[in-house]
Amino acid sequence: MKNILTENEDILWKSRIGTHYRIAVLIGQSILVIAVLTLIYIGLSKMDWLSLGKYLLLIIFLISAIFIGAKQLALFANLYLITNERIIIKRGIIKRKLTSIRLENILDTRTTQSIMGRIIRYGSVYFYTANQSHDSNDFKESIPEFEFINNPFKEQSTISKIHKENKN
Repeated sequence: MKNILTENEDILWKSRIGTHYRIAVLIGQSILVIAVLTLIYIGLSKMDWLSLGKYLLLIIFLISAIFIGAKQLALFANLYLITNERIIIKRGIIKRKLTSIRLENILDTRTTQSIMGRIIRYGSVYFYTANQSHDSNDFKESIPEFEFINNPFKEQSTISKIHKENKN
């Protein structure tokens, strides 16, 4: 992390994709895997192929566990920082993407929260600058955001306070 900071730059706020969101994804994916394995088990037992099918079930379980682990790692790899000079959004494990915006260039913020986000308490904070052309035709890609953070309205208030104190 020190390699992305400039000299005399201090971290004032740090977060990742929130644990509330990561746990919800983990639970959803686990329920899906259990349902699929149960259906396969029922199908195999009705056809008297259970003795051969147990290896198929084991393989599907292992592949699913690897997929779920990789997804959780990919979610955890996102890092959001606010320093005394800029906001930094770092994404990815293998293919890395780093977005950096100087605090004085941020004009406004917006916080969004879906129905599920309200229940589980996660949402996103978007940062608006005068120049929103980040070489992308996709709105989601062109607006920098702290995606799926815990308690987004509380964090947006904290972020706005830090921005106001450090933008000049």
